[in-house]
Amino acid sequence: MKLLLLPALFLTVNGCLRIFGKTATCACKTLKIDRSNMHENEVKDNALYDMVLATTMKAPEILIDDCAVHVYCGGGSELYIFDTDKGAKIGDYTLDGSCDPSQQKWQLDVGNGIEQYTVLKAVCALKGTENKCYPESPAAFLFAYSNDLDYSDVEEVYSRFIYGPVFYWEKYVIVATSRFDTKTKEEIMFFENNTLGDSYRAASDYMNKTRMDPSQRFDSSETGSDVLDMLERFIDSDHYSVCASRAFIMMKRSPNEVEISKIVRKIRQWRIELNIAIEHPSSGGLHPETMYNLAAKTNGYCSFAPEIIEVSDILF
Repeated sequence: MKLLLLPALFLTVNGCLRIFGKTATCACKTLKIDRSNMHENEVKDNALYDMVLATTMKAPEILIDDCAVHVYCGGGSELYIFDTDKGAKIGDYTLDGSCDPSQQKWQLDVGNGIEQYTVLKAVCALKGTENKCYPESPAAFLFAYSNDLDYSDVEEVYSRFIYGPVFYWEKYVIVATSRFDTKTKEEIMFFENNTLGDSYRAASDYMNKTRMDPSQRFDSSETGSDVLDMLERFIDSDHYSVCASRAFIMMKRSPNEVEISKIVRKIRQWRIELNIAIEHPSSGGLHPETMYNLAAKTNGYCSFAPEIIEVSDILF
């Protein structure tokens, strides 16, 4: 009688069974996320990602045992996971899952069932650090205009706002102005006054004094508008009134940028309403559709017309 040794017939490699010379290896991908690599792992058009991005974050603990995975955060933090196109909040709990070696994809228990993730990207968000921006927050009315426009048109449009619905809403507490499309970037002005009416008049006086500066206009029609940079600087100003603000933007030059996911994310995060009036034909730039796409992705408004006053009337 011959003794058969089972281990000689069934071999294991790295904890996985090897049969007839084939190896089922668990090689599903994981990635610890923190502030240093959050942006490069963006999940586009995902509200959960946008929310986590505004928090104080740190990397979680990821434990892999053969084909099993366990992910958790320390005290005071909540766990969030993302793939290339989706995400889920795990919260205070430990995430458990397993790697399917036939597909090399994770099978994860996200709390309401098992979901499949190609790459398990995990991050811990510190509780209480979420962005506290609410629709009813006291807000600014930003009046921004291109240096390519005729100032008489800008002045005419601005004068209409004192009678418009913007000043019937108690949420607006301050007027801010920005003149963009200039060779030297100009500061965004916030007019701090006792009342909204006082702020409106102070902004008007400032614009009438500075008007347009032809010497600061771009030399080439191939140069794109810096309107997206202006919006980002407005948001990054950390002024208390940025949250839930309204931005009325008068343009004649188009941006050269097409990629807008970063500014879209910020506008959504800070609940900014965009009203974009564009005089056509453009004085320069390559991509007028960028502003239309920006408005569409942020629930804003964008309109084109041969006369800037005409298109502004549409947005009132």
